Amino acid sequence: MEVQGGLVIILQPGESYLVKKGEIHRFFNPDNEPVTFTNRVEPASAGLENTLRILCGLAEDGLYLKSSIPRNPLHLAVCGEMSDMRLTGRKGIVTGPFIKIQSLMAAKTGVKQRLIEKYCI
Repeated sequence: MEVQGGLVIILQPGESYLVKKGEIHRFFNPDNEPVTFTNRVEPASAGLENTLRILCGLAEDGLYLKSSIPRNPLHLAVCGEMSDMRLTGRKGIVTGPFIKIQSLMAAKTGVKQRLIEKYCI
């Protein structure tokens, strides 16, 4: 994983790392070998759990771009809003308002509810 400041942490089997609330981080796999890991969120977050269900479902249904993000911008906005995940830096400043508007559109047009019904219930 990579944490704020660009520090890269390669975890070995059985190792863990505590990400503090609000700490900027990302997961990545530097190899071509599959990786399985456990991510524990405390306190629990229904929004994050449902976002992960939606993202996995969209991927399984082939609804991702080659850049590994959902093809439909409304789907991406719903996931950003539900999970409380944000881009950082300039990208976050630029995309934040756009994602907020898109998530409102997704709720108003029923896209959000359809995603929840298909992947979360």
